[in-house]
Amino acid sequence: MEVDTDTNTLDLVFELSNTLGACLEKEQLKHCVDIIEAGANPETLAVLIKELQMGSC
Repeated sequence: MEVDTDTNTLDLVFELSNTLGACLEKEQLKHCVDIIEAGANPETLAVLIKELQMGSC
């Protein structure tokens, strides 16, 4: 049951990401969630992703 919940949550995060124009694939979002769950600061991760994407999206 937890796998279904994780999949549904990832689907919702992916939909939100697309709505916001984040240009991230599901696999990339999964890694972001994993990094945040491991203790990374979400705001810092967002800034890093934006910098890495400059001009590519």
